[in-house]
Amino acid sequence: MKTVNTYSFSELDESAKDRALSDYRSKGFEYHWQDENRDSLNAFCALFGVSVKDWSIGTYGHSYIKTDAYGNVQPYERRIID
Repeated sequence: MKTVNTYSFSELDESAKDRALSDYRSKGFEYHWQDENRDSLNAFCALFGVSVKDWSIGTYGHSYIKTDAYGNVQPYERRIID
């Protein structure tokens, strides 16, 4: 298991503050379990034979996952799913 230490911004030295700001500006907000979310999504797609077309999982916004699953569903089944 990986251990992650967290610090408040005020606890960082100046070079760490500069790096934190630079990383945030270039990557945006990322949470430490983001890779696990993506791995779970990939496993789901492999299990059900679908592909992800678009997705967003966020802390402060609307989260969604769009797949090509509807292309594989019969019209009657699509109405039940919707």
